[in-house]
Amino acid sequence: MGWRELTDEQLWQRWGRSMASRDKQLDLLLRIHRERRRYSLPEQRHMFCVNEADYRRLRQMPLPRADQFVEDARRIALACNAANPDALVAALEYARMVMGRALDDSLPTEEIASSGSSIEGAAERSP
Repeated sequence: MGWRELTDEQLWQRWGRSMASRDKQLDLLLRIHRERRRYSLPEQRHMFCVNEADYRRLRQMPLPRADQFVEDARRIALACNAANPDALVAALEYARMVMGRALDDSLPTEEIASSGSSIEGAAERSP
């Protein structure tokens, strides 16, 4: 069934599923990298040396596993025919660091709010 035969409700459902899965796709990290470094989509694509089709595929890949991040990032780069896999791995590591800092910055406040405990208690629990 093509998109033209879908009802509005079916289109909204597909869109909702698509949006829900976006945060689990590599595009999340690539978007952080683009925004922080102020790259356009074509500039980022050129940096990784991939064609447009492979770049679209790359953006839809799942996120690398945390415990094997670099290895997974390299495998993804090679699977998407990136001629410069090191640039992709570096970009993903950078975005992961930026994202981690944002999470780290907000962690004590969220912990305190969710647990109702004191600042000292949150400091003792943080790594």
